[in-house]
Amino acid sequence: MTERKRPLIAIVGATGAGKSEAAIVLAEALGGEVVNADAYQVYRGLDIGTAKPAPEARARAPHHLFDVAGPDDQLTLGRYLDLAHGALDSVWSRGNLPVVCGGSGQYVWALLEGWQVPRVPPDASLRAELEGLAAREGAAALRDRLARSDPEAAARLDPANGRRLIRAIEVVERTGRPLAACQGRRPIDAEVLILGLRLPRRELYELVDRRTDSMYAAGFVDEVVRLRASGLGGAGRVRNGVGY
Repeated sequence: MTERKRPLIAIVGATGAGKSEAAIVLAEALGGEVVNADAYQVYRGLDIGTAKPAPEARARAPHHLFDVAGPDDQLTLGRYLDLAHGALDSVWSRGNLPVVCGGSGQYVWALLEGWQVPRVPPDASLRAELEGLAAREGAAALRDRLARSDPEAAARLDPANGRRLIRAIEVVERTGRPLAACQGRRPIDAEVLILGLRLPRRELYELVDRRTDSMYAAGFVDEVVRLRASGLGGAGRVRNGVGY
């Protein structure tokens, strides 16, 4: 008899579609625990601007991978996947249902599709050099540099996505191998149900507008001022978050 795979629900959808509340409702109803897959809700202090579930909301069901890094840290995709797999194993060990809530499409699909991420640590000096190149000459200059060592990756990646081009250059130049040779996929060993939340465009825009107004009313500007006063704006990834 084939052993039944462990269950997992993933909730995806546009910003403002109600993913966080849906995840909590499902966790309450099904004996589940919410596993965060938002690239910025993992950071402490980024609460209002990331629409991080409030403490009273998180008290309704166990939550994982919120506030696991400081705002000046750079929590890489590889590190996130390590933490996420640990969280999933912990939830399953209690006989409960993980409800993955994203947030960030890259994090969700990397987890579900089992991306094998290059274990090349961020190089602050190289990144500063490449960011300076992009500032002076645009993202096209990054693509040209990548094309010199890995033409296939340069042709495949979004030419406007400077962050991913910088990461590709970092991996290729540090390993001496094409990007594709450092990557692979091994789908997660679970029975996965993906729930996509969709709303009519006008309704979604109205929700986003209301949420933006509520963020400002809740003190979003003060949050950003406080973070910047503490040193945010250096090499940390958080500075790339919308609003920060």
